[in-house]
Amino acid sequence: MKKLISYKSLYRDIFLLIITLFIWASVGSKYHSMTNLNEVNIKTILNNIRFFFPLIIIIFLIIFKSSYQKSYFLTNIIFFIFLSFLIGNYNLYFNNNSIFEALNNDKYFIQTGYLPNLTRDVMMGIYFMCSYLIFSRLNKKETIKLLKINYIFLIFISFITLYFAYVEYFGNNKEYLYFTQFLITGELFGVPTIRSLGLSRNLLIIFLPLAIFYLYGEKKKFNFLIILLLIFLSTNIFQLQSRTSIYAFFLFFLINFLILVYKHEFKKIISIAIIFIIIPQFLNIFIPNFKKLIQSYQSYEISENNENKENQFSIISELNIKIPVGRIFTTAPNNPEFKKIHKDDQYILISEYSSGRLELWRQILKLFKDREDLKNSFLGFGNSADRFFIKESASNSIFYSLISGGLFGLFFLILFYFYILRLIYYFLKNKEKYSKDIIIFSLIAIIIFIMLRSLVESSFLVFGTDNIVLFMCLLFLNNKKLT
Repeated sequence: MKKLISYKSLYRDIFLLIITLFIWASVGSKYHSMTNLNEVNIKTILNNIRFFFPLIIIIFLIIFKSSYQKSYFLTNIIFFIFLSFLIGNYNLYFNNNSIFEALNNDKYFIQTGYLPNLTRDVMMGIYFMCSYLIFSRLNKKETIKLLKINYIFLIFISFITLYFAYVEYFGNNKEYLYFTQFLITGELFGVPTIRSLGLSRNLLIIFLPLAIFYLYGEKKKFNFLIILLLIFLSTNIFQLQSRTSIYAFFLFFLINFLILVYKHEFKKIISIAIIFIIIPQFLNIFIPNFKKLIQSYQSYEISENNENKENQFSIISELNIKIPVGRIFTTAPNNPEFKKIHKDDQYILISEYSSGRLELWRQILKLFKDREDLKNSFLGFGNSADRFFIKESASNSIFYSLISGGLFGLFFLILFYFYILRLIYYFLKNKEKYSKDIIIFSLIAIIIFIMLRSLVESSFLVFGTDNIVLFMCLLFLNNKKLT
C-alpha cells in the first residue's frame, strides 16, 4: 500500500512538473500561419506547439479531473472580464469597419507586421483565463506542490538570465545591469529572454518569501545562506533599476521596519537595514567602480606594450569613485523627448517622469471623449486595442481594461480588485489563526506587489508571469480560506 501511495505521489509530482513546463514554455509564444509551406521551419512549428500548450493542459484536466475549486464569485469575475474583451473584439471588427480598414492600411502596422487579426485577439482573451482554469482544477496538496515547483522554476530561469546578463555587463562600461543589451534583445534557445523590468519583478517575487521566512520563520538551519541570497537579490533588484520593483522593495522594508519597532525587535531592525539596504547599496557603488578599475588596468597594460612608459599611471589616476547615476529618482523618462521653443535652440522636456505613461493614458481617455468616428466606444475594442490606437502598451491594467473591454470590463476589474482586498483582509483579520503559516503572508506580499505593478503595467490582464503567479497565489489563498 505504501509503495502504491509513493508511486501515486511520484506521478502527481511529474504531472505538476509537466504543467509548470508547459505553462512557462508558452509564455511569449505567438501563433504563425503555416499556409505557405515555403516559410515553414522547425522554429515555426515549435513556436506553434508552445502556443497551444495551455489549451492542451486545460482539455486534459477537464477530461480527467472532474473536481475543481468552487469559487463562484471569483470565477464569474474572471469570466466577465474575458467576456468584456470578447465584446470589445466584436465591436472593433464588426461595428467599426472603417477603423478596421484604416488599421490594415496603417504603414506602422504593415512595417511591424502587427495587423488586425481577430483569431489572435480572441486567443489573447482566452489565454487571460488559462492560468485560472488550470489552477482551479488542482486540489489543496497539488496547489501547494505547484507553488513550490513554480518558485524553484522562477529561480532557475531568473538566475540563468542573470548569468548571461552579467557576462555582457562585465564586458561593457555601463554602471547598471539595466543597460545590458541582453536584457533588451537577448534570446535563449530561440526564445526571447526576460527583459530587465520583468527580471526585476521575478527577483522581487523570489525575494519576498525568503525575506518573510528570515524575519518571522522558526527554522534557521540555513540562515547564513538565506542572508547571502537576500543580499544578492537586493543588489540585483537595485541593479535592474525597475522603479516599481524598487519602490515596492522599499515599501516592504518600511512595513517590516514598523512591525519590528512595534515588537521591539531592534536586533532584527539593524539586521534588515544591513542586509536589505546598506550592503546592497555598497555593492551598487563598488561594482561599477571596480569594473572601471579593471578596465583602467587593462588600458594600462595595453599602453605598457604599445607606448613609452611616461605618464602610464595617469590612466589609473583618472579613476573617480562616484555613486552611479540611476533612473530611480531622476525627473527624466527612459527616452527623453524635447520640444524646440525658441529660435536660439532652447528646448523643454516634453516627456514626463512616468516614462510617457501619463500621455498614453490621456490618449486613451481622448478616444472615448473626442473620437466621434468610433462606434460604441463604451464597449471597448478588444485585447490589442492599445497597440492599435496608441501604438504602445496601455501600461496600466485599469486603462487596458477600459480600452479593451470598455466600461463593462472596467467594472469587473474593479470588482476583482475588491475581491483581492477582501481576501487579504480576511487573513489579516485572522492573523492569529495563520500566524505560523509563512506561505500565506508571502503570497499576500506577492499579490500586493502585482497589484501595485498593475498600476503601471497591463500586468495580469495579459498572459504572462504576472497572470500565472497571481492566479496561482489567489487560488491557494482561496482554497486555504475555504478549508
